[in-house]
Amino acid sequence: MRQLLDDLADAQRVQQRLEVPVPRTANVGHPVHSPEPEPTSGVI
Repeated sequence: MRQLLDDLADAQRVQQRLEVPVPRTANVGHPVHSPEPEPTSGVI
């Protein structure tokens, strides 16, 4: 049972790591350069 719980905890951690940067990269090609959507994103 402990192994299953550990696997679930690890899966949740991985999801959190992936979910955080996704919205920024989806809106802007360069999240570090500009986290907020700019008119340049529309051109791309």
